[in-house]
Amino acid sequence: MASPATPALAGNEPTGDVKSLVDRALAVVHSKEMSLASKRREFRNIIERHFDLAGMARDSLEEHWQDLSAAEQSKFSQAFNSIVADTYLGQIRDYAREQVQIVSQDLSGANAEVSGSMLGGNEEAVDLKFKLRNIEGEWKISDYSFNADSAMRKYRDDLQQAFEKGGFNSLMARLRAWQVELDAKLAR
Repeated sequence: MASPATPALAGNEPTGDVKSLVDRALAVVHSKEMSLASKRREFRNIIERHFDLAGMARDSLEEHWQDLSAAEQSKFSQAFNSIVADTYLGQIRDYAREQVQIVSQDLSGANAEVSGSMLGGNEEAVDLKFKLRNIEGEWKISDYSFNADSAMRKYRDDLQQAFEKGGFNSLMARLRAWQVELDAKLAR
């Protein structure tokens, strides 16, 4: 079955962009017609369209990004993009659409921060925060957090440590291990 089209986001309204993204992501997660493989493919499409994956990959390695060849940057970015999509899928799948509230937006030039909350299965509120960059007139997510647990901070800490331990091979081994963990989590 073909998946529903991903709605276009409003180019100059970060709050609307985030709400549309979260609504679409939750619709995919809770679709009864889609298999897990289809949900993961659609989720990756959503993430590729609405996240600044190139910037996030670069930012996750900070100064070490320059140490990678163009081929290594490409290989790293592909694996990193999969990690971002599957991590977000694993974090959001326990929430329902009607329980998401976007409550504030802070604009600062080409950057924005959108905050909100959502209720989990146990009815506890989870604080959400999305950091966005305006790239060529489109708002792209550059970081997100659930209860102040920044995704980029975790990526940066884990990936820089892996790179410092053993260079590119260690970095890619960490990404492969992380993907195996995510595959097991999503299969449950």
